[in-house]
Amino acid sequence: MSWEAVIETWSTETLLFIPALPGFQVNAESPDDAVADAVVRVDAFVQWLGDGELLPDNFPSSEGISVAETLAASGSAGPIFDLDAEPVDDDFAEFALAVGRAALSDLLFVYDDVTDEMRADAERILRHVAEMDRWYATRMAPAQGKPFTAIEDELVQSASLFEETVDGVMESSQPSTWILDGEDWSIRKALRRRTGHVREHLPDLLSLTR
Repeated sequence: MSWEAVIETWSTETLLFIPALPGFQVNAESPDDAVADAVVRVDAFVQWLGDGELLPDNFPSSEGISVAETLAASGSAGPIFDLDAEPVDDDFAEFALAVGRAALSDLLFVYDDVTDEMRADAERILRHVAEMDRWYATRMAPAQGKPFTAIEDELVQSASLFEETVDGVMESSQPSTWILDGEDWSIRKALRRRTGHVREHLPDLLSLTR
């Protein structure tokens, strides 16, 4: 069995996701490049999940990549895939949120090793991640304001807001998909996009370390 991937094509780049592996995202110039990169990187990602004890019990193993859907973005609105519209159970939601927590921990760990002269650049990266966490939360529920102090607090509090929003939506009678600001959304899409985004910025932060 192969990993089912979905591909978003944007005007400036291509994004590949494997919905069964929250946090796995490939940024490339074309769909072919994205698939080639994914084939090379997916085993290391699964190993990272295993090393962090993040894989659910009886998690299926797969080999290779098969593309289930390729859809184009419309302006600034990302596409929604058939896989995004599938029901979300508590186990999958917790899996995705646990991966997000591990990815945030990686960011904060690397941030501690950023050189003093690069710290302002590192803070901009973390602040962007925090801002996007809050934005993804608003794709599911109205915005909620919280005061922030240190950048580490902002990152953690924004992540907590996202998790609390997911939990609240899971407990509500939210429809499987909905439209907000002209873009189709679902819980799976929000989890897919948000978790991939958190991990996307780890290489940027690593480049600022000693």
